Amino acid sequence: MCVTDWKWAWVVLAGSAVFSVHAQTYPTRPIRVIVGLSPGSSMDVTARLVSDKLKDVIGQPVIVENRPGANSVIASELVAKASPDGYMLMVAGAGSLAIRQKLELKLPFNADRDFAPIVQVANLPLLLLTPMALPVRSMKDLFALARARPGDLNYSSSGVGSTTHLSVELLATQAGVRFTHVPYKGSSQMIPDLIAGQISLAFDQITTAKPHVQAGKLRALGVSMLKPTPLMPGLPSIAESGVPKYESISWNGFVAPAATPRAVIERLNVEINKLIKTPELTDKFAAIGGETVGGTPEQFSALIKSESARWGRLIYQLGIKPQ
Repeated sequence: MCVTDWKWAWVVLAGSAVFSVHAQTYPTRPIRVIVGLSPGSSMDVTARLVSDKLKDVIGQPVIVENRPGANSVIASELVAKASPDGYMLMVAGAGSLAIRQKLELKLPFNADRDFAPIVQVANLPLLLLTPMALPVRSMKDLFALARARPGDLNYSSSGVGSTTHLSVELLATQAGVRFTHVPYKGSSQMIPDLIAGQISLAFDQITTAKPHVQAGKLRALGVSMLKPTPLMPGLPSIAESGVPKYESISWNGFVAPAATPRAVIERLNVEINKLIKTPELTDKFAAIGGETVGGTPEQFSALIKSESARWGRLIYQLGIKPQ
């Protein structure tokens, strides 16, 4: 081995030693977990459920901070530009990690380069809802009515570029029908209009939609997964109801600033994986309409990339612009 090779080997070994020491000593102070949405949102609940247990296994406080605003751009920029030392993390989902950059080209961060995926925490399936007054009982009925009255049926969402917006557009594209978009600022505002019949259909998360379905105020036509979910027993998936391969899931997970040491990423990944597979957290996520996932950083990275490509194609195809 030549002198240059020896020097390179020494650099690699020294770097590995630093990472090893970092893994053994991390963390030595409180960790901040940033959430780009308000308290009570599914992202916020995810952060708090995991953080509350994580603090016990890593021996340091894990503090959740809500930084809502600008569709999570404020929170994302904060974390993207933070020191990559493992002391500032973010719980984020499709909006900030896969959709926003395809919708808005001028952002103060780059979702592809500025974050290091740690672990996916949960999938939160969506329900396709209609008011009880709408004369449909199934996906087949909905498509027949949409084809008979193209563009007459409207749908609500939590805003342009939101998962609830793109989910309907993906459904319309794959089913060959057309709906008219009526954007709202959130589920709490659109649900009353949906119940009243002012809106024809909408997607919403199980945790907020299920009580209205059980009370007979809204009808659930299908769940947005490839297969039915035990969270809604007896409800078929949209994919098995006439739109093969249809899937649109709200998901979330932990990320860190890019260049965070691999040893830190792995430590957090291992600990969070253990936590979200416990019966306690599995049950708590089910109570908010979620299914815990887990996996490696690479698997979460692959999900983000595939979702970014998929939603990017739809946004480009339909010419969707931010408002």
